[in-house]
Amino acid sequence: LLSTAKKESRKMAKGNGCAAGFGKVFLIIANTLFILSGVAMITAGSVVAVALQFGDSNSTTCSYDPAHPLNSLKSCYNYLCNLIIQVSGENYCSSLSGLPIGIIVLGGIVFIIAVFGCCGAMKSKSCCLVIYFILMLVIFLCQVAIAIAGFVFGPQFDSFFEQKVWNNPTFAQYKSNFEDTFQCCGWNTLDSSCSATYSTTCYDRVHAIFNANIVIFAGVAAGVAVFEIISMIASCCVRAGISKDRKEKDQYAQARAANNNQYYATAV
Repeated sequence: LLSTAKKESRKMAKGNGCAAGFGKVFLIIANTLFILSGVAMITAGSVVAVALQFGDSNSTTCSYDPAHPLNSLKSCYNYLCNLIIQVSGENYCSSLSGLPIGIIVLGGIVFIIAVFGCCGAMKSKSCCLVIYFILMLVIFLCQVAIAIAGFVFGPQFDSFFEQKVWNNPTFAQYKSNFEDTFQCCGWNTLDSSCSATYSTTCYDRVHAIFNANIVIFAGVAAGVAVFEIISMIASCCVRAGISKDRKEKDQYAQARAANNNQYYATAV
């Protein structure tokens, strides 16, 4: 009986050992990198949050001063913030001021998820792997929802941008710079002021740039999705390996106990 249990244990180990071993290595390496990334994001967010406490809040320029890097960061931040206010007519500065906090929170989320995955693989903790799988699944589903929303509402972006930004009077002073930068004229139709210089609308130019780089965007999105799917599969394989190991140990212990009982009964 004990010999039979050993043979069955070896068969089960061969069938699942390779997948579970690969899953463990993958989860440990990948999530160790993400732990470091989370720490880096938390550090960067903290530095930016501190840096934004310095500098000129009404800066009209953005330049880097090696002698005062924190002051330069705050000045550039406020310059961009004030520029957005002029273009959109809305005060987004108060919202943008929470960007460092958002980076810290995002870094914390990445760190926590990676810790669950890494500890679950290293310490063979099924509960950690289950939590890791659920969190990765939620993130994956959110990305799918965002992609669907972008596909459905993407065509409406053209009219939104033209009405809210391009035709906004506060954006008029930036149109010429935008057109010179992208070598275009007008948004959907050529303006008389620049039609002699450029023959392409800015809408067509922006779409051409996007279409030229869509392979890169799609590749990055696909890479992230594949990583998440592999991570979920790896966590399932490792958890299945843990469950089988426990089952094997229980079967072996039961077989050993039954074998001992049979030996004592024979001896008596």
